[in-house]
Parts: sequence; structure tokens; C-alpha cells
Amino acid sequence: MKHRILRQLKQYNKKRITFLEICDFVPPDTPMESVYEVVSIIASEGYLLPTLNSGLRLENPVVYNAYTIDKSFLKKEDYKDLQSYALKLNKHILLDAYYELPKKVFKRDLIHIEKINAYLNENGLAVSSATIQERAYDLVGDEKWLIEGDGVKVLNRLGLKSLRENIISDEPVMFALQSKFYEKRCHQHLIVENKAIYLRLLTELETSNFSTLIFGAGWRILAGIDLFTKQFPFQNVPNKYYYFGDLDHEGIKIYEALNAKQAMILAIPFYKAMLKKSRSSGKTNQLPDAYALDHFLSHFDDESQEKIKTLLAEGAYYPQESLKKEELKRLWEQCHEL
Repeated sequence: MKHRILRQLKQYNKKRITFLEICDFVPPDTPMESVYEVVSIIASEGYLLPTLNSGLRLENPVVYNAYTIDKSFLKKEDYKDLQSYALKLNKHILLDAYYELPKKVFKRDLIHIEKINAYLNENGLAVSSATIQERAYDLVGDEKWLIEGDGVKVLNRLGLKSLRENIISDEPVMFALQSKFYEKRCHQHLIVENKAIYLRLLTELETSNFSTLIFGAGWRILAGIDLFTKQFPFQNVPNKYYYFGDLDHEGIKIYEALNAKQAMILAIPFYKAMLKKSRSSGKTNQLPDAYALDHFLSHFDDESQEKIKTLLAEGAYYPQESLKKEELKRLWEQCHEL
């Protein structure tokens, strides 16, 4: 009888239930003394929380007239194997999402969870740049898992969205070339993270001191910078690369990863101008990188450093789009002086 009642409680769509409603879960010919005894046991085990103001049953002053069903307790009891399994996994893997899903989902994902666990035990949470196919193969041994399989859903369930970071593409870089670039003794290239800023600056390229304007497309630029030297093979004169991205944890990590591959000059005038704007909020899910942040901050004066630290600590950020078209040209000219 106990298991029958528990099964019905799990399926019951209300949080509050009366004793008489519980009685409907058992056959009509069930002795009332047995029902009282089982309800009392279920309540003592934590599945049912007594509603004190409902009062006790006159026939049995141990049982209340109404209870609140502890749904979370019911689910956790139903997933004891899930709880014990969680203790064996890497600390970064969270199984909480599976308590809200059918057990078959966990069983289906388990083969991938074990492979991800082995990966984290060996490599930790930090990831180096890789194509989406390489990342999928490193994690579970299937290069199509993140594109055609359930890879993205599984990583989200496990609280491992960060393993989808630093994904790069081997597509050619989108860039614009100034018509008189061949006259320059030093080629300067400005990389911008977002397409909106690329398009705003595109009309200013001809009058700038820069040979190219490059659309970074977020993390894709990490692969793109290698291809760019083949697309722009004019290495007989010096080449200087400038970077301008969103002022948030993600933009900072992109800059740091890119700088590790190709020396970058941080386009400071753009960032300082953003610090004078109204900040935005809503990117609290981004993971900070202490080393990248320290290196990024070292390019700024003390006052700007404090503003940036406070900004990020409060979960705020500055998108590149906070700068208007009319001021972008002036700020770009200032970058030439760096």
C-alpha cells in the first residue's frame, strides 16, 4: 500500500492534499487502520508535511486532516541512484536538471556523461581553442555530437556551457581592404568583434590609416587570424593588429586567446569611450578568467581599471554598439597613435 500511495502522490498535480483524498488512492475495502498507519509512516519519512491548522483526525490523533506534498523529496527518493552517481563525478558536473526529467533521459545520456567526466578529470574546465568538431571529439569521441547530436542539450543539463566556449571556425575571414593599402610602409589591421561595428566603420576605412578592417565574429577569429595571413600575404612590411571587442568577460577572453596566437594592440580609445556610456546588464552567466582580466586591465590607467573591475563584478558590461557611428571615426584615428 505504501508504494501505491507514493506512486499516486508523485502524479498528484496539487501541492496540498487531504487525508480523504489519500484514501481514494487505495482500494475501498482497505481497513482504515491500515491507511492511518501507512499515512503516518509516509509523513514521518518526510514525503508529507502536516498542515497544522487543518487539525488532527478525531479517530486517529496522530494523522492530520491535510498535508503538503514534498515533491522534491519524492523525486530525490526516486533518484537515489542519481544521487549516489553524482558523488563519483567531477565537481564541475551537476546532475540537478535530471531530477526534473524522466529517468530514461539520464540513462540515455550516461554514456556521454562518463566520457565528459573522464575528460574533465584529465583536462579540467579550461578549454583551448578548437573547432566544434574537435571539441565534440575531445569530449565524447564523436565529432558530430555537438552539431547533429544532443551535445548542446547535454552540456546545458550538466551545467557545462563553458565547454562550448572558444569554438573556432575554419571559414575565411571577412575583411575590407583599403584601396591604397599597397602604398603603406606598415600595414595596420583593426579587428572588431561584432558585425554591427564592422559595418559602421566600413565607410571610414578609406580615410583611415589602416590597411584592413576585419570582422572577428567572436571566437571565430582565433582560426581566422591564421587564415588571414594567407588571405593578406603582404608580410614584406610590418603588420600591426589592433583589437576592439565587447567590454565583458567573453570579449576579454577572446582578446587574451587571440593575443596568444598573434600579438595584438588593444584599441584603448574605444574602450575608454565606452566607459563614459550607460552600461548594460544581463550577462551574469559568463565565466571570468582571472589571468585574462589581469592582463587586459594592465593596459589601462588606475581609474579605468577600477571602473572595469566594478562593472564586471556587478554583472554589467558594455557592448560595442554603445558607441555611435559619428564618434567611431574619431576614436579609430586615435588608435593610429598607439
